[in-house]
Amino acid sequence: MSSNDQQHSTPPTWSSPEIQQAFHNYWQTPEYRKAANQQNFFDDWTMSELQWTYNPPEPWYSIFYECPMMGLEEFNDGIIHSIFRRSNWITDLPKMDMAYEAMRPALRVATEFLMHDEFMDWWVHVRFAELTDYSRKTYLENRSKKAGPEAKQQVKEELQAFADKVRFTWSTPAPPQGALAFHCPTIPILAWHIGDRKLAEGYANRYHQNPYIRSTIFLDMGWYHRILADGPTVNQNLRCQMHLATTLLHELGHAWYSQWQTERVEPFAYVSDLVPEMGFSLEIALFGALLEGADARMTSLLPLVSKRIEDRWPVPVDIFTLVPMTWVQQWFQKRTWQDIPTLRANGALRLANTNDRTASVLRVIFDSQVGTLLRKWDFESYAQDSQENSASGLSVAERYKNEWFRDAKKAFQVNALPDRYYKPTEFAQHFRSYVPPPWALTANKTDEDLPQFSIRDKN
Repeated sequence: MSSNDQQHSTPPTWSSPEIQQAFHNYWQTPEYRKAANQQNFFDDWTMSELQWTYNPPEPWYSIFYECPMMGLEEFNDGIIHSIFRRSNWITDLPKMDMAYEAMRPALRVATEFLMHDEFMDWWVHVRFAELTDYSRKTYLENRSKKAGPEAKQQVKEELQAFADKVRFTWSTPAPPQGALAFHCPTIPILAWHIGDRKLAEGYANRYHQNPYIRSTIFLDMGWYHRILADGPTVNQNLRCQMHLATTLLHELGHAWYSQWQTERVEPFAYVSDLVPEMGFSLEIALFGALLEGADARMTSLLPLVSKRIEDRWPVPVDIFTLVPMTWVQQWFQKRTWQDIPTLRANGALRLANTNDRTASVLRVIFDSQVGTLLRKWDFESYAQDSQENSASGLSVAERYKNEWFRDAKKAFQVNALPDRYYKPTEFAQHFRSYVPPPWALTANKTDEDLPQFSIRDKN
């Protein structure tokens, strides 16, 4: 046996000396130290770009920003799931104890979702499902039909035990593809990500399957600074906490899949899913739509927003509707969790989306390199358009796509439209009705090359 084989003959864990050293080295990199030592999360750039949000153009708009809140302290006194226990956070950050306490509302919400019978269906499905191929689509099918009280109780117990196989830490620079978090399913992949490629290669192809699956969830360092920042109002903080709770659950969805399924490339969780992405599938199972922040830096100065999968892919048209604060606040109240079946049955827990009502916002284009092309939210014109297009039979989604196409064309004409806004994404293959615009395939960006997008939605 070679010395390299001897060194890695014992399955690695987070407590292995070589992994601890890899983390120490990662934490000493200039990029990490710069992000860790950030002094002011709400910097001048953030405030200058978002200052107009403090002056809502219409009185009713305040429902998305500030509403009276009661019952938060009582809710925060509840238990924290063992998955989120303090010892599961790997970090050298000096204020981590303060940060852990500051994120308690988010951990409480995530805890309730992991423990309530009404939200167990997705976890049970992924736990007991088998890979199935049908019509060029690979998805999970629960052939055993396990879904009753016994199955839910088993999964809840396994989620408690899962705490020994998952850890959390902070990432910088920004996670892959601009995500606010990401998931490493094995220790070798973890070693690769934190910069010790020699160590990762030394593990060769071992420890990539059960019983060696150990999931590490990285959160963008911005979360750490945001939850410790002074100044946010109670409602701004609740938006941040709800966004963080959703992010944690999203990544745990990936980790849970890795724990029970052997196929490394994620399939569709359900045959009805539009994209093969476990985190998005979980969000839709919990809320009926995707829950995100309206701004990219998790500031929560702006409202939270709701999106359908079709509003996000195959190209980021970026249509969404604002989420009222009353919807956000309910998750931080003890009485909500005592009456989940009734609230769920009457639709109070479901996120309204662009299929249900007029989209509140269309984010057009913002590119700091060339100045802002972001249209301020013109509520009067949107209200007028809503009446006119409603009479013409246009769906909300189609109306907002048309508006986005017009503004995208303007941005394209001045070379201010990033490629990602008109080139199909990695998920485009799953939208077989998508027809790319001709101008996205040509080298000449002239006015004659700018026909409208053609996206034929089934919904």
